[in-house]
Amino acid sequence: MSQSAHEWTETVLRLEQLGNEAAAITGTALREFESHLDTDDWVLVDRVLLIASRVRDELRKTYHDTNDQHKRRLVAIALFELGDTSVTETLLEAVEKDSDIYLIAASKLANKSVQKAVKPMMNRLSIEWRRAEPPAILTLLIALQKLTTQLPVALYKNLTSHKSPEIRVEASKFRQAPD
Repeated sequence: MSQSAHEWTETVLRLEQLGNEAAAITGTALREFESHLDTDDWVLVDRVLLIASRVRDELRKTYHDTNDQHKRRLVAIALFELGDTSVTETLLEAVEKDSDIYLIAASKLANKSVQKAVKPMMNRLSIEWRRAEPPAILTLLIALQKLTTQLPVALYKNLTSHKSPEIRVEASKFRQAPD
């Protein structure tokens, strides 16, 4: 059953509200935990872990159950952010195949120093350097800088002669590598 746009907005807002409430209550409880001396301290930490585990488990269930590859990739980003490296291949695939989320996936992979992301990011950059807006190209270049110091010669030349001065500056931080 499909939700109307209004119902969907209400659902998203309610989820955000619940998340904020959970974070606030957890924060308050953990601040009390810091000053509270009791042998039952583990109960509070256990409950916080239980909440986090349930959210993670629901994300994993959705990840495995969905047939929509774009939605699966979105959930993979959340799981990866929570430390689940089993979805790394899905993020690598998102960099190459998902024009809506490749920048987020590339940034997350670079922030975790996933070296396997260099090739998909180079492939994406080779496709996007002509048609993407400068901020997208800059985001890819900045992510790549966390993983490598080299760009293939052809790509290096294209980017260092790009019409955007910001792209030229970022690209010039790399060395030329053989194609």
